[in-house]
Amino acid sequence: MAQLERIGVSLDKRLLSMFDGLIARQGYQSRSEAIRDLVRRQLSEERLGDPKAKGVAWLLILLLLIFSQLRSGRWTKSILRRLEVI
Repeated sequence: MAQLERIGVSLDKRLLSMFDGLIARQGYQSRSEAIRDLVRRQLSEERLGDPKAKGVAWLLILLLLIFSQLRSGRWTKSILRRLEVI
């Protein structure tokens, strides 16, 4: 694991109570774990908000789908040619 740094976070009591409820429902072991997960998720969503990143993600999904279908024998090369994939 990367070196951790401590930070301080101030929340009002109501928000902290709601956050603790989220932690309990999601099964986090600590507030720190939940905060790290939320920060990672927000950063990922921000990257995917970039139209270029979405295009790359969709292309990767499409290629993985095609590869899995070819390996399973469900799609033939003639079908892919008609779809102008190859």
